[in-house]
Amino acid sequence: MRTNHLRTSIAALSRTVIVLALTLAASSVHAATIAVTTTADVVALDGQCSLREAVTAANTNLPFSDCPTGEALPTIDVVELPVGTYALTLAPIGEDANAGGDLDILEAVTLRGLGEDFVWWDDPLTPDVETLDVFNSPDGFPRAFTEADLPDVVIEMGIGDPAIAGDGERVIHTIDPTPRVPTAASARGVEPPEVTLENLGVVRGDASCTGADCAQGGAGIEHGLPAKLTLQRVALFGNQVSCTGAECGDPFSGAAVTVRSAHDLSISASVVASNRASCAENDCSTGRIVNHDAPGSTDPVTSIIGLTLMTDNVTTCSALDCSADAILRFASPAQDITQTVITDNAVSCDAAGLTCDTDELVQIDANDLELCLSVPCTRLLQDIEVSDNQMRCDGFECNTAEIVASLTTIDHTVERVRFRDNVQQCTGMACDLDEMLDVRALDAPLPTTLAVRTLEFTDNVNGCTGVDCAVDNILQVVGTGASAVSDVFIRGEGQCAGDGCSTRTLANLARIASVDDLTVADSEITCTGVGCTLRSLVTVQIDESTPVTLTEVTLSGNTVTCASAGCGFGSGVNAGNPGEGGILRISTASADIPSRTALAQQLTVTDNVTSARGAVATNLELTIVDSSLTINRGSIDGGAIFNGWVPDPEMPDAIEGGTLTLTNTILDGNTAGQGGSGGRGGGIFNPAGATLRLQGGAIDGNAAASDGGGLWNEGVIAARQNAAIVGNLPSECVDAAGGTGCDLLHTGDFETGDTSFWSAVAP
Repeated sequence: MRTNHLRTSIAALSRTVIVLALTLAASSVHAATIAVTTTADVVALDGQCSLREAVTAANTNLPFSDCPTGEALPTIDVVELPVGTYALTLAPIGEDANAGGDLDILEAVTLRGLGEDFVWWDDPLTPDVETLDVFNSPDGFPRAFTEADLPDVVIEMGIGDPAIAGDGERVIHTIDPTPRVPTAASARGVEPPEVTLENLGVVRGDASCTGADCAQGGAGIEHGLPAKLTLQRVALFGNQVSCTGAECGDPFSGAAVTVRSAHDLSISASVVASNRASCAENDCSTGRIVNHDAPGSTDPVTSIIGLTLMTDNVTTCSALDCSADAILRFASPAQDITQTVITDNAVSCDAAGLTCDTDELVQIDANDLELCLSVPCTRLLQDIEVSDNQMRCDGFECNTAEIVASLTTIDHTVERVRFRDNVQQCTGMACDLDEMLDVRALDAPLPTTLAVRTLEFTDNVNGCTGVDCAVDNILQVVGTGASAVSDVFIRGEGQCAGDGCSTRTLANLARIASVDDLTVADSEITCTGVGCTLRSLVTVQIDESTPVTLTEVTLSGNTVTCASAGCGFGSGVNAGNPGEGGILRISTASADIPSRTALAQQLTVTDNVTSARGAVATNLELTIVDSSLTINRGSIDGGAIFNGWVPDPEMPDAIEGGTLTLTNTILDGNTAGQGGSGGRGGGIFNPAGATLRLQGGAIDGNAAASDGGGLWNEGVIAARQNAAIVGNLPSECVDAAGGTGCDLLHTGDFETGDTSFWSAVAP
């Protein structure tokens, strides 16, 4: 068992803000203490106070059996449990008066284990520090959790055979004896009550069910009291739910925790491990592992997880039209997940599933717009590791949703989050594979903020095999207004194999005002099959009037290729469309947007391979400053830059040109036409309708299989100031039909010794 080492009173002061706040709150109100004296599950006048008897004394606010009296609210009774395992063995199961089966709690109470403090991440090098820097110290803390790691005090379901689903019952059930319509705390005139579990394990609950329309849930804890639920230093281990029967299952339940009241949930310094949710019937739903909805609340209800490990949890379905639900779901107005490791979990739908659906591994959504007009709607995801998780779907019309979906929120911050070695795999017809991380701001008439910073995606794989299969992005961020993305690193794979297959981007950024310090390196996107399509490695989309600025974006050593008949780049099956911007596309879907401008500073695009038009493509007014595009290899036109794109996959020749300004930018060693059609514009392809301005920098040593080694121009070269065009093969610049401006370039002067056209600083 993992424990703390010689804690001192000074060390106790180093607890996290969460733990300290809970401790102060608990000490602010006088508490009646009920001391449990036996681990046996009995109700008898035997001179001992059992856990079940203590809960009844707290429920009734009267002495019960050999336990002292509990007290009425606002006093919150404290039930103290000495070291030991408290197996719930008293029958019958299924009743709600605390006579047998689960512990039925009818009033706010604290259940407190008296063993040594249970903290799963204790580091022997820093035993007195109860903080967890997941992102910056990823390997100093345990990822696995077994029964041997449980705390000193354990409450477990001891009725039935844990190997037989439905043979036992849940462990803890909080029940509102007088159900009421949720009201705001201020209207009640008192602080809201709280059910608290501290320093103990909740183990081997079973809330399975059998029969048509049966609804399982809450095997560890089922919370229905009108009170906050707080779990502090708690291990939720080995709890299970399953359902057998047509249309069975409850997608809003949780095997470990189900909250069915419109009040707060807080889980801190805890473990959620080895819990299971499953179903195997037509139209069945597995339910989740932890679920908090807060339905009908008029309060600013919060969902909080901090300093917590979630590991080895599984949801799985095997049936016609079945759904394997999320490991974690929050849908309250405000949510925080901080200093948390989510590892080795699995969401899967196996080969028996027809029209199978695997939901998100972590689903955080449903900010209520009307409620957000009156209460704070905030979301914080910070210091989180998501690693070695599996999402798999095998079936006809199969869907594998996001690893983490954080959707439709008002005030949103995502920072210091690491994804590593996760796998999403989908096999079947009409198969769809969603993002690793999908972050979206609520598109609403409210002030909305979205900040995404310090993310790392390392060695994750998205793979899809089947007809009409689709693989979505590793990262998708959709913002509004002043949304910002910064300090992001991606190394991963997106693979799609099959006819009509579509592989999208590694990073899709839409409606983002600024992108700063983004690196995508040594990654691969591939698509194989008839009518197969890809999108760019990175896409930046403007679909409102906010301009976008990109600073210090590095794209290096990546491969984006598509092979087979009818293969192309775009948003749908577009046979014959050679595509655009295989590595970076900065574009808008509509020419009617008032502001279509973008600025890229310190952009580095190097040593990439693509079968698209251009390593970089745009249809905006794009200015690239102090940048370099080198040694990129394209199989079609525009080895480095394609100054346009194809907005309509049904009209591959309807190229929409951009307005491009290159300032102090180097294009060197790029090639166009390696093994494909086209082969024009080794440095730049400037299509009809496009405008190009050159200010300083150089287009040097590029090559094209057809012509225009430096620049192929069908549009307009509007200005050239001190830009060197030299050493390109087979020609420096070619004005094709309708193109004008190559005569401005003075391409031979640099080679003959006249360097006046070269300058490190644009005039």
